[in-house]
Amino acid sequence: MRNQQLTPREPKRKSIFSHRFSRIEHGFLRSTNQLRGSKVQPVEREKETPEEPTLNQQVIHDVAEKVPFHKTFKLLFFRDKKFVKEGFLVFLLIAVLSAFAGYKWEKSRADSEMAGVRQGNEKMVNQLKGELSATKQDRDKYQILLAPYEAYALAKYTNAPIDQRLELLTAAMLSFTNQFNADKPILGLQINGQTINPLAGNLKKGDDLYPNATIQLSTNREISIVVVNDSEATAEHITVDFFAGIDVTNVVANGWLLEVPGANNVNNWRITAEASFGQFENLYLGQYPIKILPNYKKQFLTAHIRLHSDRSKTFMFVVLFVFPN
Repeated sequence: MRNQQLTPREPKRKSIFSHRFSRIEHGFLRSTNQLRGSKVQPVEREKETPEEPTLNQQVIHDVAEKVPFHKTFKLLFFRDKKFVKEGFLVFLLIAVLSAFAGYKWEKSRADSEMAGVRQGNEKMVNQLKGELSATKQDRDKYQILLAPYEAYALAKYTNAPIDQRLELLTAAMLSFTNQFNADKPILGLQINGQTINPLAGNLKKGDDLYPNATIQLSTNREISIVVVNDSEATAEHITVDFFAGIDVTNVVANGWLLEVPGANNVNNWRITAEASFGQFENLYLGQYPIKILPNYKKQFLTAHIRLHSDRSKTFMFVVLFVFPN
């Protein structure tokens, strides 16, 4: 081998890009060391001034403040002033559950009302059934009572149509009754110019009688009576009885006969006409008034008045007299 002299190799020259990159790297390291040794000052940003709301926005805000649960809806639908879809889903779920609960409650209430209506209808139906049954019983009873008259009418009026025979018998009986009553006087009563109606029905001894007329007396406290004959028959010996629970010392009744006091300290004054009164002739007792003296301190007086004559039935009247203050 040849002895060759070893000479050191010359270092390769760096390219211009390597040199620039080295400078950038040294500068970056220097800057990093400076930042480590000093505190980084935060950059202050200018505060943003809130924009003034428009008139429409202000109106919507004021109206929303008055809506119930507006804050809840706002949290559901908006986050950082942006619409949130999840809130809408939650609201939809709540709305569906609320609607279902309302439906169940309304259905329960409707079922309860319908049950009450059905119960009321059943009660009404049962009541009507009872009334219908009672009506049928009454009908059957009256049919049994009417059967003899129908048989008599069918046998008597053979020339008349079948459906008119009972009516003919009824008309004949009414005519007979009217002829029978035509011979009996019918008496009416007037007190201080006011017509008083008699009590209806068949009265019995001991029945409770209540006033069917009220008369306001004047300051003279007098009761003037007129008896009217309302029938074609002549009324003879018309008799008037005046019953009242008042002491005899408080009454002036000239021309009247004081009878024996009755039960419960009820006194009876009676007057009888000797003359006869034909049709529409009146018995005037104005000259024989009954006067209640001021010694009687009560404001009210209840009197029973009884009218009758020969061949007439008895007519009863109950009158409440009111005295002036």
